[in-house]
Amino acid sequence: MQVRFVILFVLINSLMMNVKADVFKHHLSGACVVPQKLENNSPLIFDYDACNPKTADKEKYANYIIEPTNEEDGSFYIKHKFTGFCIAPMSNSSEEKSLLILSENCDSSFVRTPNGQGSISLKGSEFVISSSSFLPKHLNSIDHLVLYKPFKYMKTIKSQIFYFSRLDG
Repeated sequence: MQVRFVILFVLINSLMMNVKADVFKHHLSGACVVPQKLENNSPLIFDYDACNPKTADKEKYANYIIEPTNEEDGSFYIKHKFTGFCIAPMSNSSEEKSLLILSENCDSSFVRTPNGQGSISLKGSEFVISSSSFLPKHLNSIDHLVLYKPFKYMKTIKSQIFYFSRLDG
């Protein structure tokens, strides 16, 4: 029985590795969102080199899959390709400045904000994905991906615009 489980795990893992994935980019800075560690509850930070990974190890950090929910509202999960964990607020808290982490629980879905000019909101909340600073620093453990209320001014809204870009290869 244990051998079957191991074979099934290897098969599922190899199928996941063949799924096309995207990098998750911060529009203003061009930095990609990466987990600090490849583990559950890891905070998400910004890496300027991850958008064009030069090694397989770097590629493990930068790839995300957009997985549609079963809802008809266009909502989706943002799933980290290598770990299978989803982006979610820490402690299932949806308060302003909540840290976004990789979570083994994929129960937080997101939607594109209709008039948000590229922002992504946590479904069922008033908050959008944002960088914790206007221009996040490279691999800085202080600059995180967080939830904020949508900004109203174009100068500041740029820190809340994110997009997905296909990796070549």
